[in-house]
Amino acid sequence: MATPHVTGLSALAISQGAHGTESVRAALTRAATKLPGLSASQQGAGMIDAGRLVGGALVSVAASASGAR
Repeated sequence: MATPHVTGLSALAISQGAHGTESVRAALTRAATKLPGLSASQQGAGMIDAGRLVGGALVSVAASASGAR
């Protein structure tokens, strides 16, 4: 079930300025964290952090909306 999630995150990367397949792939890879105990063939680049993908902008927006500081 990773495909729909990665598709959405790819669109998010494009909205943040990534253009072209290699640029999107690089952005997703930079935002990924390897999971312990799994090989590269089991996890690819790892688990993608959407907040890291957008440089923390999603966290800032959520905090502003909730009134948190």
